[in-house]
Amino acid sequence: MAAVADFTKQWDARRHLDAGGDALLPAREAAIRRFAALGLPTPRHEDWKYTSLSALKDAAFEPVSPAGWTAGDARLAGIALTGEDPFDLLNTAFADVRTVTIGRNQDLAEPIVVETMVRGGTSEHRRLVVDAEPGSRCTVVEIHAGESASYLTNPVTEIRIGANAEVHHVRIVEDAGAAFHLGSVHVRVDRDARYRATSAIVGGRIARVRMTVTLDKGASADLSGLALASDGAIADHHTLVDHTAPNGSSRETFKGIVDHGGRNVFTGRIVVRKDAQKTDSAQSIRNLLLSDDAIANARPQLEILADDVKCAHGAAVGRLDEEALFYLRTRGIGIDDARRLLMSAFAREVLDGIPAPFLAPLEARIEAWFSAVRRES
Repeated sequence: MAAVADFTKQWDARRHLDAGGDALLPAREAAIRRFAALGLPTPRHEDWKYTSLSALKDAAFEPVSPAGWTAGDARLAGIALTGEDPFDLLNTAFADVRTVTIGRNQDLAEPIVVETMVRGGTSEHRRLVVDAEPGSRCTVVEIHAGESASYLTNPVTEIRIGANAEVHHVRIVEDAGAAFHLGSVHVRVDRDARYRATSAIVGGRIARVRMTVTLDKGASADLSGLALASDGAIADHHTLVDHTAPNGSSRETFKGIVDHGGRNVFTGRIVVRKDAQKTDSAQSIRNLLLSDDAIANARPQLEILADDVKCAHGAAVGRLDEEALFYLRTRGIGIDDARRLLMSAFAREVLDGIPAPFLAPLEARIEAWFSAVRRES
């Protein structure tokens, strides 16, 4: 596995640039050694059953990070380090950290915007840490893009939401068609706090977003996602919502539109702990297949250890509604425009709520994708 060996060598070389000012160096070293021991996941790993990284094994990317590490932020050793995800570990080893704190009861009128533009032939390992203190409100927008050449982007976002606080998190993946995007989002939602997330995957050769959300008493999470995949691309949303205390609620709505040779993967696990009575949780997965060789894999998973809960999930796969197409055509709308209208309507539920300045360019990107998909003969 050339990629694993390359990253280990690159870390060792970068280690010698440090002048002793990085307090996180022990955590970085432990992470890279554990990453080397684990290696890249394969389809034999249950969480990667439908998303093969074989194309990444022989790729070589030069990590991009500051020349020499700075003191860093001790909070890096937080949510993302509680598991053994190889890409979380790789991010920790090379992380370029940005920390944002929203003060107690502060209501930010303008969104916090983080844009990443990755150069071809490189790998980026950004770590964004957001602390929303009790009673605060904010919107966080991440936009991930890059050059047309192949690259790896491996961002990790950690969000801590204090009691009675609220965070709306928008995450847009519009990476180049040859890119690998392997990102993680880890959220801890304290008592009576609210987390709303909107994820859109509209680019990348392989684009995977893993989201873990832990809910305290009375906390809520509303997760939604849209994925577009065609011409051999793989889009993958992987979620875990962990209800740890009573009276929590969660909603998940994920949709995929898949064309020739593309694959959309969704794995959504809901855990209701023994003490999490009165939990209310629902999950909906819907896929629209535009061709015979389009693939959708949906795996809803429930683990319920409490006895007074309301949990439900549903998954559906379908084609464009022929009756709706016929109706639009009788109104003088051409077949291609009719198809785009129906696809836009299908995606609209997920996109609603994205702030207007970010919604317009995203809609343009989606419309361009709709226009490019080939009609099935």
